[in-house]
Amino acid sequence: MHDLIRHMQQYLPHAERILPQIGGSIFPVWHAGANGVRRLVGTAFFAYLDERLLLITAEHNFSDNPDKTLCITLNGTVRPLNAMNGLVSRQDDLWVAEADADIKAVMAEVTTPELRRRSSDLLRRSLGVVFMGYPESLNKSLDTPHLLGISTMLETRNLDSTNLMPQPIYNTVNSDYLYDSQGQPQMVTPAMYGMSGGPAFGWYASPGSDCHPDIFHYFLQGVSASWSQSRGYVVACSAARIVALVDTDPDRDDG
Repeated sequence: MHDLIRHMQQYLPHAERILPQIGGSIFPVWHAGANGVRRLVGTAFFAYLDERLLLITAEHNFSDNPDKTLCITLNGTVRPLNAMNGLVSRQDDLWVAEADADIKAVMAEVTTPELRRRSSDLLRRSLGVVFMGYPESLNKSLDTPHLLGISTMLETRNLDSTNLMPQPIYNTVNSDYLYDSQGQPQMVTPAMYGMSGGPAFGWYASPGSDCHPDIFHYFLQGVSASWSQSRGYVVACSAARIVALVDTDPDRDDG
């Protein structure tokens, strides 16, 4: 077991290299406070399923702010999420909406992750995960949003969790195994408030060449849902549950 952990740890400083590739598809979710200042509440991201462009976040970002209009800012334009016809699964803490033609045009040149309908084999190969989002501690002002990527490992403890999510994925946020988006070790566990609804990318590595010794492979593993600060783990809703929710959409066009 210790050998496995050491094997995984050698990759952790490099795993979050996906962040600059995919960061353009991830956005802070906010609402306007009484004084007009934008208040961060979470993170949202775009992903393709087949040819449908989806906007995805955590449902509790809405239920925790029932009287607020949640927004993202896309290419300088404020986009109210409440006005979108979102699909909701409260048991999965999941909110998903299909982007309209205008948003698709804006996102056309942005590198955007894809949801895979069958990812169970990838989950078994995964060595760890990269969480991405906008933690409140780094985003007191949203004038220049700061996106954080944290690479860590799958949770190996036997957890006595009260989580009732159908297919939860647990990941450790013990600071011994954390690296930030600059490949630097996190000496303390970061406060992750604001990252709810952000993407979780599973990853594994394969041998490369002398010039590129490691080749990293990434897949969208799920959506950050909740953080147990005292126990040191994050719960993510699995990508399979996103697919299942979208497939229940009565307006879905199967072509």
